[in-house]
Amino acid sequence: MKKDIKQIQNAQLGILEQLLAVFKEHNLNYIAVCGTLLGAYRHKGFIPWDDDIDLGMPREDYDRFLKMQNDMPDNLFIQHYSTESTYPLYFAKVRLNGSRFVERRFKTFDIHHGVYVDIFPLDNIDKSTNTESKFKQLEKCSDNFRRSLKPYKKWLYFLTNPFKNAKSYFAEYDKVSQSDNDKSVDKIGYLLLHDYFDVQENWSEHQLPFEHLMINVPHNIEKYLEYKYGNYMELPAEKDRKTHNIIEFSL
Repeated sequence: MKKDIKQIQNAQLGILEQLLAVFKEHNLNYIAVCGTLLGAYRHKGFIPWDDDIDLGMPREDYDRFLKMQNDMPDNLFIQHYSTESTYPLYFAKVRLNGSRFVERRFKTFDIHHGVYVDIFPLDNIDKSTNTESKFKQLEKCSDNFRRSLKPYKKWLYFLTNPFKNAKSYFAEYDKVSQSDNDKSVDKIGYLLLHDYFDVQENWSEHQLPFEHLMINVPHNIEKYLEYKYGNYMELPAEKDRKTHNIIEFSL
């Protein structure tokens, strides 16, 4: 797949450009997160070997966005467990219709396998409450769900959890993730990734170049990148440059 990285990135950049237009038209807030934020800061675009784009949206905007398929360009599909019942992840993806971008871990799933951009919900985080306990609840739930997806354990899963399905697990995620959303807090984030950001009043106040586009980024970028990646300006050894193990790609 190495020879296709530029094609993959260009396709994802095309999705991003369309999404930014939708976000602007519908006044939806977002920021770059994870590797996309690092790429914008360190490379002014993609990390050279990166094969996805990561965005985060405040929960209110995220929930609005999930219901906007009719407002999307015809070539894009909002993929979420509420829009595709066999989709096995908690966060959403926006997929490019007519393309193939199959990850090895999901090759047996009957889902849309197009090139994608990831979109994560960002929830309020009250640091005065037991955040570590919430992490553990989410991780336990996530581990149980992942185990249920392993083919050789499905029979045991269905015997011991006959009434559980993906939506019931994700309802548990929702309950824990959104438990601080009625509070006034100074942090927002995606608990499953242990990501924290300062709450932003004006989400477009800070921007960085990402290839030929400008994207919204959070306050205190350096603090976040150091927390998440350590010495973030140093390129990792080639053996540590992780990708998504794509086994099929076509446009």
